Amino acid sequence: MGINKSNRSGIASQVDVLREKILDAVLLLPTPTETLVHRGKEMLALKEATKTNEEFAKALSVGGIKKREAYNAMRVALVFGVTNTPRAAIAKTGIGKTKLILLARLDEVTLDLLASGGAYNDHTLDDILHMSARGLQQVINPDEDTSQVRQLFNKPNTAPQP
Repeated sequence: MGINKSNRSGIASQVDVLREKILDAVLLLPTPTETLVHRGKEMLALKEATKTNEEFAKALSVGGIKKREAYNAMRVALVFGVTNTPRAAIAKTGIGKTKLILLARLDEVTLDLLASGGAYNDHTLDDILHMSARGLQQVINPDEDTSQVRQLFNKPNTAPQP
């Protein structure tokens, strides 16, 4: 029993419609940074609902959430979660989560200035969007050595022993 050619075109059109629906659904999904802001708001509500830090830590462990991730999400929500500020637009630019967490360390005035077309340490928001997270970390903390390269200048250059 073969497939009818007219039925095949019907299946192909159904696949095309399904493909369009999937594409529309993917485009409507929130970006990872928007999800981070939303999760941070949830963490803030959980923190307010618990009476002590121990209860909050226990609730996080039950949910399988690391403490550092929760605190980063809460910081991002506090900084970028206020919708009527220019800095809230930064979370919607497609910037990565790591860079958003790094930017959350800056003060609100600086972030509003960046979102409005200004610069931080001679870097605009467009520059920041195109640099790596490590590059942004060096812009934010220019005095710290953030490289992960080992420096072997104190060790003698010896050949490995068999």
